[in-house]
Amino acid sequence: MDLFSIMMHPGFAPDTLMYPYGPKFGDRRTPKADDGASPEIPISVRFSFYNRSYRSLYVNNNGVVSFGVPVNQFTPDSFPLTDGRAFVAPFWADVDNRITGEVNTFQVVLTTDGDLSFIMLHYSDIQWTTGAASGGDPHTGLGGTPAQAGFNSGGSKNYFNIPGSRTPSILKISSMSNIKSPGRWAFQVDNFAVPNGCVYNANFLPPGTFFWSNQKCERRCQCMYGEDGVTCHARGCSPDEACHPASWYHVCQPISRAACQAWGGRHYSTFDGRLYHFQGACTHMLSQLCAPPHPSGLAPFWVEAESEEPGAAQGAPCIRLVRVTVYGQDIAMARGATGHIMKSTYVAMYFNYDLQDSAS
Repeated sequence: MDLFSIMMHPGFAPDTLMYPYGPKFGDRRTPKADDGASPEIPISVRFSFYNRSYRSLYVNNNGVVSFGVPVNQFTPDSFPLTDGRAFVAPFWADVDNRITGEVNTFQVVLTTDGDLSFIMLHYSDIQWTTGAASGGDPHTGLGGTPAQAGFNSGGSKNYFNIPGSRTPSILKISSMSNIKSPGRWAFQVDNFAVPNGCVYNANFLPPGTFFWSNQKCERRCQCMYGEDGVTCHARGCSPDEACHPASWYHVCQPISRAACQAWGGRHYSTFDGRLYHFQGACTHMLSQLCAPPHPSGLAPFWVEAESEEPGAAQGAPCIRLVRVTVYGQDIAMARGATGHIMKSTYVAMYFNYDLQDSAS
């Protein structure tokens, strides 16, 4: 099994997510040049990518590993690109390695035995999405045309977009995964396959995800668990919902919205605007689905708030814990704690949280 690791980062510090990298591991730098690339790099074992074999590659400064020809284009286009260029884009964006500034740290690993080929993408720290030449803010690296991540075969049919590509959400790629390991993505690329999910129009979907495939929300589709892939059938929005675009698909969303609030451990504002005050240590159900199944397929859920009665020196009651249960996952957020929350079993998103008492 041959393994080839490419590190898009000028530093050399160890990272538990990454394979070891740096000069002491035999790594080399690409030439210092705006939109530059390495010389052609021969590989000892043929690498199969979308059923085509390659014996060499180029490491391009703009976050692309290409086969056949270098890629000096700095503003990413959406996939597919049908000009014949086959490449891996761990983070395709405008990079100038002659200067210093905010640094993105990511790694692409190609491994093969000559027949089966796999690619792993590792994202350690992503600080910016867009170079200035692509319309990005020169101070923040945000805005403009954000980075593209995924695979392009050079043809019109075989390509793949990592969720968030060419949107501001690509900044969060280090907190997402298709193998339950935030910041790490894995793919079989000889005959392209994505584990733990579905591919629909070259976009990844976690199992259980549902969406509507056209702008009128006439067909509801769902990524099924197991080997069934995406199934679709005729089903529109309910009378109290409207069809709205969401990324590359559409969703049915309620026409009207309401909010409930809990603060201070004793004050509760309900969806219909009523205000209640409670004393003591209690657990309150803030929100739940009352009559499943919902016409739109809304999953059963409930949100609980648990208050506690502090000591006399601490003053008024406070919210000790908020618990969210949905899709079989139980997520607890404790007061005063800051940590990580797994958004779902298959795509992990990180959020910082800090529950504090509110005075209003």
